[in-house]
Amino acid sequence: MAHRALNPFAWLAVFSYLVALILNALPLSKENALLLPPFGLLVLFYWTQQDLRRTHFLAAVMLGLLYDAMTDTLLGLHALLFSILLFIFLRMRLRFRLAHPLQQAGVLMILLYLFQLMQLPLVYAHLHEQAWGRYFAMPLTTLIFWPLLKYLLDWLTHTPVHINE
Repeated sequence: MAHRALNPFAWLAVFSYLVALILNALPLSKENALLLPPFGLLVLFYWTQQDLRRTHFLAAVMLGLLYDAMTDTLLGLHALLFSILLFIFLRMRLRFRLAHPLQQAGVLMILLYLFQLMQLPLVYAHLHEQAWGRYFAMPLTTLIFWPLLKYLLDWLTHTPVHINE
């Protein structure tokens, strides 16, 4: 039986998921927390487009369950939403990799609007009149956060080339 080669960046993937969870768990006011995108989902999209050998559905379900526990929502809601968005993303990840980071952020913005619309029936009763603008402005913040996240993770995963002298 052939042994599977370990991903040299597996530790970085786990660490980036933990940092993403911490960023979304920051103690912000409820209105300001609505502006933060689900960083775990953005990191999931990053690792999915980087590692073409895996589908990352297990990571989507685990992250979704952690988000459910963190936000005190219906158990399985985020797991289902993350899995659906990951399925859609998998259909375009090869083309996604070729795009400029701002174009990638535009695609992710559309996916996050879909995320917002899919969870709207469950959060509708909990949103106040003032929160609607922030709720639907969250995907726009992806235009800021995605290029920064992509640049940082690309920089961390860049393996230097060693030249034998």
